[in-house]
Amino acid sequence: MEQRIGDRRKQPTNPFRWSSLFYGRRKGHRRAGDPRGYLDQYNPRLLFPVLFIMLLCSFDAGATLLHINKNVATEANPLMAYLIEISPMKFFMIKYFATFLGVLILMTHHWLPRVRSALWGIVVCYVIIGLFHAFIINNRW
Repeated sequence: MEQRIGDRRKQPTNPFRWSSLFYGRRKGHRRAGDPRGYLDQYNPRLLFPVLFIMLLCSFDAGATLLHINKNVATEANPLMAYLIEISPMKFFMIKYFATFLGVLILMTHHWLPRVRSALWGIVVCYVIIGLFHAFIINNRW
């Protein structure tokens, strides 16, 4: 007897589910004849750059606030400087959310040729920014 209620292929799987990070039954990539499109399950190797970007974004925001409180540096971005004047928590939340939104857009388009390179490029940029913050903390305090 058939116990299915409907055809599961008629609507896409939610891309924001935890299970979307891991391959389901189909291992590997789509067949050559399949059209390119959005996936409902993401490659687990995509998790590292995404989490690393978000972690380094938090460190960047926290270190920026520390430097500003110690009068060692100022915020170069006028919008972010305005948000720091209003509320450091608003600055942190908007910076984190904007980064998250950008990374989410890149993650959903990870199958495009340049997007994976862009994600790793962002990781490299944030590592350089993090090293710069560490240099300031080490030499100015």
